[in-house]
Amino acid sequence: MVKSNIKGYQRITANIYYMIQIFNTFLKFRKAYSNGFYTFRSYLNNNTKINVRLKNKASFIMSARATLLLAHLLNEKLNVDIKNDTITIKKESGMISEKEKIIFYNGIENGDIYNIFIKNEYSILSFKGKIVVDIGTNIGDSAIYFALNGAKKIIGLEPFNNNYNLAKKNVMENSFEDKCEMVLAGCSGKSGSIKLNQKMKSDVDSKIEFSDEGEEVRLYSLDQIIKEFSIPIKSILKMDCEGCEYESIIGSSKDTLRTFDEILLEYHHGYLDLKEKLETCGFYVSVTKPISTGFLGKYLNMLVPNKEHGNSSQKQNLKPGYSGLIHASQKY
Repeated sequence: MVKSNIKGYQRITANIYYMIQIFNTFLKFRKAYSNGFYTFRSYLNNNTKINVRLKNKASFIMSARATLLLAHLLNEKLNVDIKNDTITIKKESGMISEKEKIIFYNGIENGDIYNIFIKNEYSILSFKGKIVVDIGTNIGDSAIYFALNGAKKIIGLEPFNNNYNLAKKNVMENSFEDKCEMVLAGCSGKSGSIKLNQKMKSDVDSKIEFSDEGEEVRLYSLDQIIKEFSIPIKSILKMDCEGCEYESIIGSSKDTLRTFDEILLEYHHGYLDLKEKLETCGFYVSVTKPISTGFLGKYLNMLVPNKEHGNSSQKQNLKPGYSGLIHASQKY
């Protein structure tokens, strides 16, 4: 389902918001890196190997998404170990209260530490004492956030082996095995399975796509998740699954969706049909303003050839998506 799925005027405003976001990103890169312009351009081109130089002259090779996350994190009260790709959050940072510290392995090249722990994206949810179904748990950072802040239990689904193993490692290292159950599976409109190429580098942006030479991974519908894991009413649903939210939500019955007291999902190709479905099922729905995903970078790729990816990446990047968050809460 790749279509605009937003209001007409938002095609313009989404690109304006994106350009503002990109300008702010450029300023962060200039502040974080001594080779800020090169790093910024490489980030827009989505290069997988960027030679970044920090202001203290230390030099590292990292991916585009890691350069963005690091630029956000350098001024925060976190222990960032770039060489070992770990992020440690200590109690004195004010971000956690129940433990002296928590550590995330592969937290720079993967995960979403900035949005989860610094922007507190999930604080809008009333999940204390409740079951949380975490679709797209990635390296376990979202599951650990819920566990740290009072969730009763978290069922985390992650279809990519690398992410899944990191999630289990992070959960174990931070002693949350009793609260966090990690499941190697994806979510879809109906239960089944799919072959995924588990050899490709997976991260927070990885999408479920069929591969001829892949390994079989189970897909759950929301209805099957509820049945198999005995999810009670008034539970919480969080979805960040790079597109699976459409068939999963729209293909679900009213009774299935109303198992959840609140739903927070990231949309990637607009929100109108998701909003309509949730409202029809009896939810109050609020939506953040859509932001175009890749507008400037796509056209920069057309003007400035990307030596790393060649012409293929330019062709693939011509259709921007529109992303944001949807928060739905039941009407009582």
